[in-house]
Amino acid sequence: MKKREDGKNSQTVAKNAYNARNYDRIAIQVNKGERERIKSFAANQGESVNSLVNKLLAEAIPDFIPVGAELNNMDN
Repeated sequence: MKKREDGKNSQTVAKNAYNARNYDRIAIQVNKGERERIKSFAANQGESVNSLVNKLLAEAIPDFIPVGAELNNMDN
């Protein structure tokens, strides 16, 4: 991968800039040990933790658009 003059990876810098422009980040706190349970549950459902949280939010909040849904709607 190509490095910039400052030593950073160009592709990583571009991805980080894209993510900063297009997404908000939410950090949540859970009790010790729950993170691994959540990751395991999501994996057993065939999902990432992020996709699981987005799916649950979409079920709970009217008009919530989960990450990636706008891309899926473009295919139809």
